[in-house]
Amino acid sequence: MYVVIRHFKVDPDMIDETAEVAKNKFLPDLVAIPGFKAYYQLHAGEDEIASVSVFADKAGADASERLARQCIEEHLPDVLLEPPVTIEGDVMIEEVAESFITRA
Repeated sequence: MYVVIRHFKVDPDMIDETAEVAKNKFLPDLVAIPGFKAYYQLHAGEDEIASVSVFADKAGADASERLARQCIEEHLPDVLLEPPVTIEGDVMIEEVAESFITRA
């Protein structure tokens, strides 16, 4: 498995809008990427959000990077206060509680 963590500093007044764009514009295309496993976005502070994307391999992560860049340019061009910081790599250790992933 391969994980991408992105950290964004954004206009604090736009936190809710970034979540809406992620949910309605980014996520529908993200889940269609071959090897997609999971996506999480969190509010990490007053002007910070972070996302965690999980893929079967680096190819999926690379496709998500292109998609994220395109989505930001199209839907949130003036929201970022600085370029995002990205950390990515192969998963070294994994443990998931079976009951952790549930669908409503």
